[in-house]
Amino acid sequence: YMGTILYYENQIEEAISFLKVSEKYFPANNKKRALAFEYMSECHLKLNEYEEAVECFKEHIKIISCCNSLSNDISKKKIRLGELYYLAGKFNMALETFSEMPGSVINNYEVWNNIGTVLWGLGDIEGALYCIKQSLEMNPGYEEAILNVRRIEMAVSGIKDESTYC
Repeated sequence: YMGTILYYENQIEEAISFLKVSEKYFPANNKKRALAFEYMSECHLKLNEYEEAVECFKEHIKIISCCNSLSNDISKKKIRLGELYYLAGKFNMALETFSEMPGSVINNYEVWNNIGTVLWGLGDIEGALYCIKQSLEMNPGYEEAILNVRRIEMAVSGIKDESTYC
């Protein structure tokens, strides 16, 4: 619990140290181990240590995947893993993770927006716009997708200053 408290007190380096030690030396049930890795991932994310965040979150998913009582939200966890891959600059891994989503999740506007963002990072502008517009068809008011379409259109048009974009 101390690692979690330190996380919420924004003492990120101390939280990571404590979570590593507690995960390694104190026997805990799978739920507590999974939470330790999830918090370590979030700590690394706050420190812009994206690859470490990915590795901790992968361990988190591995633990919860083995436990039926913990795996009820595995799809949401995989969406998060895809986002972390994206932040780490591992666009192909992000795309692979999002592409492995079950059909029910693929009908999720956030997933379509995420796939579009990854495709944009890979330079596939047409694919990116298609996916982000799919997101907007599912949720026309989704601000993140609206902003992403605008950013892509500005980039394609060579506009750097949003105030000059109509």
